[in-house]
Amino acid sequence: MLTRLTGWLAAGFLFLNWFTCFAMPWAKKYKELLFKTEGVPEEPRPLCFYHGKFVWVTMSFVLLHIILSILNY
Repeated sequence: MLTRLTGWLAAGFLFLNWFTCFAMPWAKKYKELLFKTEGVPEEPRPLCFYHGKFVWVTMSFVLLHIILSILNY
């Protein structure tokens, strides 16, 4: 049960981590490549602040999930 809970939490935070990656400054180049357009306008990026925090929380839950999986909890 605890392994399943940490797996779902890790998956949820992994999605939030991926979502905030699109708010980072380097995402503009990839949006231009993905949508095959030129000159994608710069957008305000309020989610950049949370990206680093989501990375740490995601990696913590992934590591905890792996450890609990190995111990079969």
